[in-house]
Amino acid sequence: MGPVIMIVLFVILWILATLFQPIKDMIETRLSGSTGSLPEVTVKDESEGNKSADRQEKKKVTFNIYPKSGYCDVCSRMVKPHEAYLVPVDIFYDSEEYREYLKNHPKAKSIIASKGIDGYISEMKAQDKTEYSTICPDCIHMFEE
Repeated sequence: MGPVIMIVLFVILWILATLFQPIKDMIETRLSGSTGSLPEVTVKDESEGNKSADRQEKKKVTFNIYPKSGYCDVCSRMVKPHEAYLVPVDIFYDSEEYREYLKNHPKAKSIIASKGIDGYISEMKAQDKTEYSTICPDCIHMFEE
């Protein structure tokens, strides 16, 4: 009877560890504050002190690193742990470059034709219950501010 109990306990512990791993990963990511640095991007300075559109400053944008493997929410490319970025959904859905990407994407063209790009984005945003989108290094340029 002793070995059977040990096996049952082992299986129960293994199931619990498997179920709680995603929560553990999320907590570790938030506590560690790990971020991935992105290249500097140029933004126009339109502050009240200087209205010149010709003057530009560098602004560095950073996103948290996605700690697990998964798929890019833009191109569906598989990503390894710590390879992709977590982009907040408000930045994800408001990106003009992402909208342009969708307009030219063969799979989205027919849907966009019937609903329009704003209707399509609104529907996707309403269905999205996450806080972040997983974005691979090849697609992250669409979300730089």
